Amino acid sequence: MSIVGDNIRKLRIHRGLSQTELAEAIGESKQLLYKYESGAVTNIPIAKIEAIARALRCSPESLVGWEEQKPPLPEEDEFPQVRMIARAGRKMSEEDREKMLQLLKVAFPDKFDD
Repeated sequence: MSIVGDNIRKLRIHRGLSQTELAEAIGESKQLLYKYESGAVTNIPIAKIEAIARALRCSPESLVGWEEQKPPLPEEDEFPQVRMIARAGRKMSEEDREKMLQLLKVAFPDKFDD
């Protein structure tokens, strides 16, 4: 596996994305993303590196190993349930996301200070 491929895979998993979700976010096929991650394709175009970095919320430099990756925000590691909710939310329509927010506000009114 290449450094770039390994970094893509680690960050994708950390962000709670499947290969299909990341591939869709960058406008590529799951198969090509697999080739990036496995190191089968090592000459990833710069535009794709930038798109992957945007989707994974990191810098292109850290993705290719030119700079140290910043540690994730603590809440991202501490609350895997929040990642699950966010992942479900990406699969919902805007209307469904609004319904989910309203349900949370009703269930936990003291946690939402609007």
